[in-house]
Amino acid sequence: MKATELMTGDLVRVSKDVCYKKGTIVKIHGIDADHVFPEKGLKGVASCMQVNDPDGCTSGVWLDYLELIPLTSEILEQNGFKLREGCTSAWDWHNGETSIHVSGNHTCPIGQTLTIYVPGGTVGAAFSSNRAISDLKIRGVHELQHALNLCHIDKKIKVKED
Repeated sequence: MKATELMTGDLVRVSKDVCYKKGTIVKIHGIDADHVFPEKGLKGVASCMQVNDPDGCTSGVWLDYLELIPLTSEILEQNGFKLREGCTSAWDWHNGETSIHVSGNHTCPIGQTLTIYVPGGTVGAAFSSNRAISDLKIRGVHELQHALNLCHIDKKIKVKED
């Protein structure tokens, strides 16, 4: 992954056995985009903590050894999204003020399109209340986290390890 794709708090997966086992889900605590290991051609390291580690220990992982966690229907369910009645690939989440709609169709997988509605106010200069403020292509959990953060929606996304 690239440093520009990540931010503090992102959930990603380790793609190679390093200080964490391949497949481990980690949370990003910091990014040093300039750290290099010239002998291996690596640039950029993230300070990470395993999501299910009760000790809260952090370790550095080269950005090349991190990958996105695909956004799936199971992850949406785990985070309180409900399958829209009569649909097989449209999910909704509401908290009384904010609505989030994640959908796919026969040409793209679940989670490909994200629409966030924020009633009763504005988010950003160009958007008004009760209007879609964002239509984004979402591939991974960390991209959903970014969208929620940009819209000032305090919803923590959780991912269980396999």
